[in-house]
Amino acid sequence: MKKLLEPGLIKLFRYFSLIGLVYFIALWIYNDVSLVQAGITAFQSIYYVIIHVVLLIMLSVPWLERKLKEYYFPAIVISYTLAMVVGSWLYLLESNRGITHFISQSYSLVPILIVPGIFIAWQYDYRAVVVYTVLTNLSDLVISLFIVRHVSLDTLPILSLPIIRSFAVGLVGFLVSELNEKRKEQKHKLVLGSGEYPIRSICQHSGKPGNKSGAQPAGARAPRHAGAHPKRHFCQLGSAQNLYSRR
Repeated sequence: MKKLLEPGLIKLFRYFSLIGLVYFIALWIYNDVSLVQAGITAFQSIYYVIIHVVLLIMLSVPWLERKLKEYYFPAIVISYTLAMVVGSWLYLLESNRGITHFISQSYSLVPILIVPGIFIAWQYDYRAVVVYTVLTNLSDLVISLFIVRHVSLDTLPILSLPIIRSFAVGLVGFLVSELNEKRKEQKHKLVLGSGEYPIRSICQHSGKPGNKSGAQPAGARAPRHAGAHPKRHFCQLGSAQNLYSRR
């Protein structure tokens, strides 16, 4: 995971943590006012608020970024993902748990869980997106199996919902990953192009008209050291660089 961080990614992650904090506070207030929440369900709401407060603090402390260096972003992503997975597993502590309630609760997390998947796809390749998608959605599938305790034709449509959600999140991650790869290829081509043409232009005009080799006319003073012509040396160096870049 030692890779240069994409520009602006931490700033976007910070905005996401703030939006997530507002989202879960609003969800907590709405559930507290309109619904009779059990102890574990109410604790889950507070738990998600605490997670995003901690996430916002971690993304706002420059000392932590300087300390962790290239491990800063992956450490935050892994910690956040595991914390959200633990939040889903807390539902099993509910005495009056039901599969319909759990599925509706898990789908309320989709707008939040899909954004880190986009960040992962933008920073890394699609394999990292697959790991993130499997970890978050497979966890919900296992929790659903613990709740229903058996697989039948009646429970199969409900149990398939986490799988359908994983395909949706994976598709979004795949599209973002492909777009990022295309962007990098275009940037690489532009860098190679901008480095090739100036060198070629200098080499073409290094001598006088009719003197394409850059050799000095008769009677001119020879340089002190043989082979020390600056333009000729620069063109030779540029030709080697262009040859290497084409490989």
